[in-house]
Amino acid sequence: MGAAEKLGPEYNEVDLNQQKFATVKALGADDPDFLVELYDIFKQRVPELLDKMESSMNQGDDSQLEKAAHALKGTSGNIGAEKMMKICEFIECSARNEKRSNFQEYLPVLKESFQKVCSLLQP
Repeated sequence: MGAAEKLGPEYNEVDLNQQKFATVKALGADDPDFLVELYDIFKQRVPELLDKMESSMNQGDDSQLEKAAHALKGTSGNIGAEKMMKICEFIECSARNEKRSNFQEYLPVLKESFQKVCSLLQP
């Protein structure tokens, strides 16, 4: 069973929810640097969290995996990166409940979605 079958319809979420992102843009309407800063934080933080998730998976450390997935879920959700957020939510819940799964198959999907979101957010 592949990643899509385990996650179900959430796996097919859009990479960037344009409606949610428009709401985020509106929050920073008075500050022209707001989106640039948000984008820079996203670009910097996500690779760090993906690395932490990968090392936690390799070490079988469910506690650290849960924390990293939770952090990435929040970072993704802040800008409307729906697919990343849903996959991280699945990994976080599975790690919390010690439901072993081959989480490694989700990393390429997260990385691909991250690249798509970055290209959509380019200022």
